[in-house]
Amino acid sequence: MKYHILLLQVFLTGMLCTFSLQSKGQHYKAVSMSLADGLSQSSVYDIIQDDNGFIWMATQDGLNKYDGTTFTVYRDEPFDTNSISSNNTAVLLKDSKGRIWAGTANNGLNLFQPSSEGFLHFQAGIGQKQFSSNIITSLYEDINGTIWIGTGKGLYRVNETVAEKKSTFSFEKIALQTNPGDTIDHKFISIITGDRNKQLWVGTFAGLFKLSINRTNNTNPVVVWYSKKNNRLSDFVIQAIAVDKTGDVWVGTRSGIDIISYPGENIRSVKRNSVNQQNMAADHVKSLLCGTNGDMWIGYNDHGVQVVRESSILKAPESPLKFEEVK
Repeated sequence: MKYHILLLQVFLTGMLCTFSLQSKGQHYKAVSMSLADGLSQSSVYDIIQDDNGFIWMATQDGLNKYDGTTFTVYRDEPFDTNSISSNNTAVLLKDSKGRIWAGTANNGLNLFQPSSEGFLHFQAGIGQKQFSSNIITSLYEDINGTIWIGTGKGLYRVNETVAEKKSTFSFEKIALQTNPGDTIDHKFISIITGDRNKQLWVGTFAGLFKLSINRTNNTNPVVVWYSKKNNRLSDFVIQAIAVDKTGDVWVGTRSGIDIISYPGENIRSVKRNSVNQQNMAADHVKSLLCGTNGDMWIGYNDHGVQVVRESSILKAPESPLKFEEVK
C-alpha cells in the first residue's frame, strides 16, 4: 500500500500542519488559492469545514467562506453591528450543532448567524459573565458538547441555556493554579484538547493542566499541573498536544516531546540527543497531529515535518521511537 501525502501550509503562529491521505494508487492534485482567486489575505491561521461542505478560513483580513468556486469574505463593518467584531480572525470551531465560532486576535469571540449572515459578539467586559481578554487563542468542544475558550488571560467554559428555542450564553472562568498559593489566574492559553478518558488537556505558557470534564455537578473540575518547574515536563511553554491511538498524550514544547502514558501516568521525555529516539530533527516542536492510521506527525520550528509510524509507537518504550522524514 502506497501513501500519498498532501501538505497544507497554514500559518498557525508559524506552524506547518500536515495531513496524510491513505490510498491505493490514487494521485492527488494540489490546487493553489491566492488573493487573485478572492482569498482576502495570504496568511491563513485556521481552516474548518461546515456541515454544508463550505470551507472557512481565518485570516488577518477577514473570515473567508469558500464554496468551491468563489469566496465570501466577512469583515468588520464600522456601521454594521451584526458584522464580525474584527478582521483579524485567529481560530475557528464547528460545534456538534453545526454552528461556526470565530475567535479573533484582538476583539473577542463571534458566533455566525446563518439566517442573517451576521454574527453574535462576545467580548471582554461587555455584559454579564463575559471573559476578561479579547485575545482568543483556542476553541474546543469536549465529548459532552461543552465548548471551552482559551484566551490571553485564562480558560473559560461556555454555559448555554436554551429557552423557547433561543440560546443564551455565559462564560465561566476555570482557575488554573500551579499550587494552592498561585494567585495568577490570567494564564495565556496556547492549546486545548481532550482524551478518551473524559479529561481536558490545556497547554499554557505556565505549563500543562489536566482537568476532569465530568459535568455531573457544577463544581470546578479537578486540576493537575505539569511543568518543568515541578520536574514533570521538559519545559513550561506548551505549544502542541495530541493523543495517540493508545491513549497516550504527546506534549510538544520548545525542549522536545513529553509523552504521558496510561495507566499510571508515566512520563517520558523524547529529545533529539536522547537514547529513546532515532533521527529526531529538533527539539523545538510547534505542532502535533495523530493521523487516522495512528501515525504521529510532528511539525518543528524551522526544521520541517517528520512522522513517527504507529508501528514504532506500539513498540515504545521498549524500543526507541523512529522519526522519519516525509517523502
